[in-house]
Amino acid sequence: MLNKEVHVIVLGRNYADEISAIRALGVAGCTVDLIASVQNKDGASVSAASKYVHKTVELVHKMGKEDQDEAAAELVEELLKHKNLNGPKPVIFPTDDYTVSVVDHHRSELEPYFLLPSIVGGGDGSMVHLMNKTVQAQMAQTAGLSVPREWTFDLSEEIVVPADMVFPCICKRMDSETGYESEMAVCEDEAEFLEHMNRLRRRSADRMTLVQEFLHVD
Repeated sequence: MLNKEVHVIVLGRNYADEISAIRALGVAGCTVDLIASVQNKDGASVSAASKYVHKTVELVHKMGKEDQDEAAAELVEELLKHKNLNGPKPVIFPTDDYTVSVVDHHRSELEPYFLLPSIVGGGDGSMVHLMNKTVQAQMAQTAGLSVPREWTFDLSEEIVVPADMVFPCICKRMDSETGYESEMAVCEDEAEFLEHMNRLRRRSADRMTLVQEFLHVD
């Protein structure tokens, strides 16, 4: 069992993701603080109520792509308040794609003071690069794995259906830290696809989205 000298800062923006990490770390004997990025005050009240949480900070801001730079700066500023210059480095434990991306993009700023998730030889943004689904598909192909056909769309432009596109298809976020899981959808035909894509454009057009051949796999 770990001891209370291990200080872990859990980052999250969805209590369903963070609360299991909080419990596991608390049971292991860590001192757990929570920094939650929420859209509304008390949005982290469920996680904050855990008996394993020592202290909670809520950062309230919008979650749109246009708000991400300001929100990320606020999160990094708050993290730096928790640095320990006279003892062991606290551990940063992001629990969702968004908080992983913030930590990864600001790695050089945070690494002197914290223990961070990382990949071998990685620098700022290296983990986020590998979170890109087209990069993952290319790596899978290089490894000899079969992957579904895919197409990419810029939501800031008019959506034109390519001649080689097949249905049904599945629409996904291009990068894991942008958009929401609820924006994923299986479209059975062209009309359904265009309706969904235009819905995404109305929500936030400054991004790319990925569309893949939908495979019926048992």
